Amino acid sequence: MLAASTTVTFGAVKAGLTRGEGPRLCGRIVLVDIRLVLNPDDAVGEATVAEKRAG
Repeated sequence: MLAASTTVTFGAVKAGLTRGEGPRLCGRIVLVDIRLVLNPDDAVGEATVAEKRAG
């Protein structure tokens, strides 16, 4: 598998970035805030977001 240096995700950190090989392969995470309303009870894992941008 090819590792990324940066992964951009829109709205939320996806499960694949927090599980299995995801954390090792995704590089730094940039979250683009598209103003989703999320329920914290639906969280599936934890990840460190290196940068957050407005969408």
